[in-house]
Amino acid sequence: MKIREIPWTVLGGVYGQEEIDAVVDILRTQVERGAGFRRQPEDQRFERAFAEHEGAKYAVAINSCGTGLDMALRLVGVG
Repeated sequence: MKIREIPWTVLGGVYGQEEIDAVVDILRTQVERGAGFRRQPEDQRFERAFAEHEGAKYAVAINSCGTGLDMALRLVGVG
């Protein structure tokens, strides 16, 4: 049987050092504060900046695909 090699595909965005540093900084800050699931000022700044970047009135940051799918289904009326 011939084995076929499939080239690696990069999925998603490509992140630079600035984005990586911002995420690491937020994670460190939240660990130091014991933030848990409480919303932080960084979350709100990110949401505003992302909404502006996308030309949207609002944006909501979530922590998982499952949460995103649940929100999307609810928004289109699937219970």
